[in-house]
Amino acid sequence: MPKIIIDFDYTLFDADKFKDALYKAVEPFMIEKSRKSWDQSKDEIQYKLAFYDYKEHLKKIVDKENLKEAEKAIEKVIQKSDKFLYNDALDFFKKYKKYEIYIVSFGVDGFQKNKIKATGLDKKAKVIITRGEKVKHFKKIIKGTPRQKRGSAMAEESAVFIDDKGSEIDMIKEEYPQVVCYWMRRPKGKFINSPCEKFDHKINNLKIKL
Repeated sequence: MPKIIIDFDYTLFDADKFKDALYKAVEPFMIEKSRKSWDQSKDEIQYKLAFYDYKEHLKKIVDKENLKEAEKAIEKVIQKSDKFLYNDALDFFKKYKKYEIYIVSFGVDGFQKNKIKATGLDKKAKVIITRGEKVKHFKKIIKGTPRQKRGSAMAEESAVFIDDKGSEIDMIKEEYPQVVCYWMRRPKGKFINSPCEKFDHKINNLKIKL
């Protein structure tokens, strides 16, 4: 069965709209009610931890007595994550339902898995959450040995990889050159200004023919 390995945030899921909804839900409980305060504290958490942890974020911007209510507000937004899927996401899964699909997403295990579960995509794909480079998980998906360990330009199995982060694609192509990589360039994507050298195809939506 052919395989598709696909990113979640900014590829299947409009993370910007999701973040806007999180802010609106938490704003009533914030000490300093401003988007600037929210964004700055979020960036500080991401810089410190190298990923986003909403519980740690809330500790910085919400008084202790409001912490539980703020957490509940965020959880309600997460439960409605299906509203933040791009309008071509579900059609993509329907179109390629005969493929073995993996969603490989960067982030905190519980937070990301809960988002994906709320969209219903966990029933259509296997989900892998990572706090590191995605290439490290390919050995669980692709049959064959990475290039640097085999000294050969070909592995035993190919696949399709779709991601908006150019550096992830470049690492995948270095280790698994037979994987066909689609570089997602959705408008206002997080990595829209980041480079990618080794993509096979550049796309701006999922209305594609593999």
